[in-house]
Amino acid sequence: MPLPFALDHVNVWLIGNATDDLMIVDTGIDSAATCDLWQQLLSATGRTPGHLLITHYHPDHIGLASWFQSQHAQLPVTMSQLEFDQAKAAFEATDEEFAGAQAAWYREHGMPDDLLHKMAAEGNSYRQIVAGLPQVDNIVKAGDSLTAGGYKWQVITGGGHAPEQITLYSEAINVLIAADQILPRITPNISLNWYKNRLDPLADFLGSFANYDSLPADALVLPSHGLPFTGLHERLGQLRDHHDERLDRLRQSIQKPVTAHQLLPLLFQRELDPRQMMFAMGECLAHLRYLENQGEIMATTSGGIIRYQTN
Repeated sequence: MPLPFALDHVNVWLIGNATDDLMIVDTGIDSAATCDLWQQLLSATGRTPGHLLITHYHPDHIGLASWFQSQHAQLPVTMSQLEFDQAKAAFEATDEEFAGAQAAWYREHGMPDDLLHKMAAEGNSYRQIVAGLPQVDNIVKAGDSLTAGGYKWQVITGGGHAPEQITLYSEAINVLIAADQILPRITPNISLNWYKNRLDPLADFLGSFANYDSLPADALVLPSHGLPFTGLHERLGQLRDHHDERLDRLRQSIQKPVTAHQLLPLLFQRELDPRQMMFAMGECLAHLRYLENQGEIMATTSGGIIRYQTN
């Protein structure tokens, strides 16, 4: 399904066989183009969706969940609890609350006012591409299982990119629906943001890899962005190496007090639009929080600005 961003698509999945209704995994954003594509697709299959599973709260995954329920009466929706809670918090925030809290957070991490004004002008961008909150009928957690397409799917959850993202593994067909947790060419954004200030998302993300280490190396991985691939364990190793390299860059560069905003060029060597700036700041802060919790650096506040330095 198309996305109006630099990352221009999201993969969604239909699971079914000749005898049961389809289970849809993720929806795309709320847009006329996405609604149109779904109507064409379901019309071509001649099938009725019987179940909708949302892997996590981000707009490209949950954007049309409530629209589906309006189109198909009493369509059951499955999510994890933390993902639904986060979707509710993001959707219900007013433009003023969203922009104000975000601006305060980035200001104390060194972002100049001209950039803050550009980001604040976006308002609550979440509401702009999410049709509404779905009624969630089924809450699942790690270790639960679902049946779709005649196969049993094990629920494996992972944090970091989102708080309790659902991925699904079927041993019978050796397929892992990996959502955004494991992508083939890019790394999922791991952000520390104003609404999850006390967390350590990078530690959560790296720790989640243990949930996949026992899966077969030749599992077919279906990611939310990019093409399906094999080589699960190799890709997990590449993701570990990527974040280790970023942590090393920060370790070598924090010799005197410095803000997160001042460190952005170290991690991102390109011009960033307001949306990309939000992701970049979140990513930088996630790595700083990880080093802080490891006892390698400390944060100090002076004049309302947070700076980081080595211990």
